[in-house]
Amino acid sequence: MKKIFLVFVCLFCVSCFDIFHYIELTSDKKFKSEYRISFSKALFAMGGVNSPVANLDIDDMLNKPELKKLDGVFSGTKKETDASIILHFKYTGSESSLTKRIETDSFPMIPFKDEHDQYAFIFRQNKATAPAGTQENQMAEAIMSGPVYRMLVGGELKPKKAVFKKKNLDPIDLEIIPMGSQFLIEFPISYILKETGAFVISFGGEMKLDAVNKILNEEQKEPAETKSTKEIKPKPKPKIKNKEETKIKNKDEDSY
Repeated sequence: MKKIFLVFVCLFCVSCFDIFHYIELTSDKKFKSEYRISFSKALFAMGGVNSPVANLDIDDMLNKPELKKLDGVFSGTKKETDASIILHFKYTGSESSLTKRIETDSFPMIPFKDEHDQYAFIFRQNKATAPAGTQENQMAEAIMSGPVYRMLVGGELKPKKAVFKKKNLDPIDLEIIPMGSQFLIEFPISYILKETGAFVISFGGEMKLDAVNKILNEEQKEPAETKSTKEIKPKPKPKIKNKEETKIKNKDEDSY
């Protein structure tokens, strides 16, 4: 109980978890993305747990086979200060490569460009990583409800509409805030908990979610169970064998 209290004190006293994402399209159709995640050391220290990012290997993260589908250049750094651990990733590549979907990215720095020229950032969750409703996971949800995911959109990109979409739920409209020649879009990080969701940006004004809905339906299909195989599989019957041996033994004793 003391640990829970300390964690909540931490939530109100420090910035425990921040994501800042910048995307840009240059005049020669080069797509650029920068992704900066900052984790407060105080949160984990006061909660009595180890930081989940302390042992992350940046090279391993950048050398995922999935990322080789793209023709761009990735780079990244991990910086540790007295107060926080900061991950900073960069990507530069052609916009045409964005039509190739990356299937395993829980915090995507690169969007999928759909058939309507919209950018869809798919935040993938599964049973192994999503909160399950225990006291600890409810605390994790509370932690995630405070931080905000912030994206700054620049260059040739002029967003007209933005939404966050989950399967079987109405899309949530997100405000697009002009800031000089750029645009700020933000939403609570709690949106990405429990199940896969999509952050979608339209540059044409009309939001079309047919391609995104198809992806969400594919993501959340349950694998087929093999119950029939388990039921058909014969089970050993040691007890029946023991009864037969007992009957034979009793018969032999009666013959005496």
